[in-house]
Amino acid sequence: MVQFVGIKTPYSPSADDIFTCVLELLRETLGMDVEVIKKKLVGFGCDGASVMVGKYQGVATKFQHLQSSLLVIHCMVHRLELAYKDAIKNNRIYASSITLLMGLYYFYKNSPKMRKGLCQTFTNVHNFKEPCIPKRVGGTRWVSHLQRAVNCFLKGYPAIVTHIEDVVAKPGNKNETSKNKARGYKRMLRRGDILALLHLLSDILRPLSILSLQLQSNRTTVADVPIAMEAASETIKLFKDSNGPRLEKFMEDPSTFSGESLSAPVSDFSANRTALAVRILNSMEERYTDLVDGTVHACRIAGLQNWPHVSDKESIKEFGNEEVKVVTAHFDNVLGDDAEEARNEWPAFRSSLYARYKDKLQTTQWAQVWQIFGADFPGTCVIMDLILSLPAASAENERGFSRMKLTKTNSPYPSLCSKFNEPGDHQYGISRNRGLQSRRSNHPVA
Repeated sequence: MVQFVGIKTPYSPSADDIFTCVLELLRETLGMDVEVIKKKLVGFGCDGASVMVGKYQGVATKFQHLQSSLLVIHCMVHRLELAYKDAIKNNRIYASSITLLMGLYYFYKNSPKMRKGLCQTFTNVHNFKEPCIPKRVGGTRWVSHLQRAVNCFLKGYPAIVTHIEDVVAKPGNKNETSKNKARGYKRMLRRGDILALLHLLSDILRPLSILSLQLQSNRTTVADVPIAMEAASETIKLFKDSNGPRLEKFMEDPSTFSGESLSAPVSDFSANRTALAVRILNSMEERYTDLVDGTVHACRIAGLQNWPHVSDKESIKEFGNEEVKVVTAHFDNVLGDDAEEARNEWPAFRSSLYARYKDKLQTTQWAQVWQIFGADFPGTCVIMDLILSLPAASAENERGFSRMKLTKTNSPYPSLCSKFNEPGDHQYGISRNRGLQSRRSNHPVA
């Protein structure tokens, strides 16, 4: 359960004022002074805006001055969006496709008459039970919204073509602006390369959308990210060498789609498909470098699904040794004696889990583990609790603003979120936009 504990308006959206505002909010709402914050603050999640992560004057830097062990994590979901935008940059067919989708969305959104005409075409001419009105793409929306818009367009394509052609052909239409727009959309609707790309996007956006939704979940931790990333990457790699189901079906007869003939049909789209898949994979690799090395990478030990299978004896021998050293070294001044204790406990803790759970370890929950081993391995308990509290994404705050019918563009309020997981003391970590996220735990968390 997630709740907003408090909302406070900064004097300005500058880093100094946001930082001061958050400190004041903690003091006023929860009675936490700077010294308490120093002891409890270990993680900072944000969307990557310069005011938050500026190297010298960002909000994250200011909190790092309070607590040098603070781990700053660029929101995993926002990074996925940036990776996707990097991949489609300078793609002319993609730009034309988005122009078409955006144009159709506003063409029907801004004209009740056109919207009504399209709905009638869906139900009366093409016998749709529900009309597939074009949906918005672009802006601050996630890739899952783009996938929904693409699939909606492809499903409603025959009715959209019929209605646009009716608008162009209808005599006596006094609105020349709408008629001229419809002429342009008519030409684009029959472009084979645009239809081929949209089918490719329908295939390639599916694993990205699944990944985006997983990363947005408030149950996802930093330790869960590597597995989700690997699953998405492996699926996208398939498109380097072969068509997905939607594109494969379209390419069976690229001269027509849904009974409509296309101009300049494409006979082979494999080069475009491979190029897009490779660019997406490369962009994801560049945006998620911290998952390969460093403290964030070491946090994978807190995901039991990341542990080697019980049959892989060689991997088990060394698993987690280096990661525990990295994590305890990073948070040494927060953990104190627990750091050394965790390093000493690790080999026995690892062996105990494999001995008890064997091949069921990867599906075991930490709550079950701590009920049995919490008292025997207190240092390791602290380390795992700390890792599991680190913010993987800042999407939770954005959802909160959305529920309040606010947007971050016209209401840049810092907010205090409280996440209740297990009974225990309140611990805190920063998560933007622009908020402080709290999780309940018995140990220092983010």
